[in-house]
Amino acid sequence: MSNVVGQRLPWRVMRWLNVHWPRAFQLLRYGTSNVNTAEHWDDAWRRHGRDGYRATGEILALLHVERRCDCSGVDIAPSAVAAVRARGFRAETTVLPAIPHPDAAFDVVVCTETLEHVSDARATLREIRRVLRPDGRLLLSVPDGTVDEEEVHVHRFSAPRLERELAPHFAEVHVERLVDDMEPTLFATASGIRQ
Repeated sequence: MSNVVGQRLPWRVMRWLNVHWPRAFQLLRYGTSNVNTAEHWDDAWRRHGRDGYRATGEILALLHVERRCDCSGVDIAPSAVAAVRARGFRAETTVLPAIPHPDAAFDVVVCTETLEHVSDARATLREIRRVLRPDGRLLLSVPDGTVDEEEVHVHRFSAPRLERELAPHFAEVHVERLVDDMEPTLFATASGIRQ
């Protein structure tokens, strides 16, 4: 029923909602406040995982080869987890904010192009802080919310908003805007776990 209302609204209103109130947009467009379900992403990985998305273990493989890191991954989609395991890495299927690892388990957490999809970004950051060692570091990227219009994103992060979200968890936060041939990205480093 909700998506019927979305179909009746002018496209300019729907576009404005998508940019400024992405959850309301998704509710009107798709009938749910977050389309980022395991089923949605499992289907996306099956359709595009081999040639459309680059996240099926590439970062884990790069860290393992270049830095000799012992790596582990999490993803919402069972097909993505299977692809990572096929590359020889540990991986778990989970829905963030839940991270199925013990407290202080990691020296570094890398979270790329994920936080904009999760229902509860603040709880996800708390969970990331929980699994980091006290001297650990977070490396995080999200699309620049000042230009991001992706329909499946439920959060839009500007650099100041991302800093505000990270500050309660980390003593040192640095956010910069990276621009390449694709959409601008915000890249954050954070360290100094706050208890």
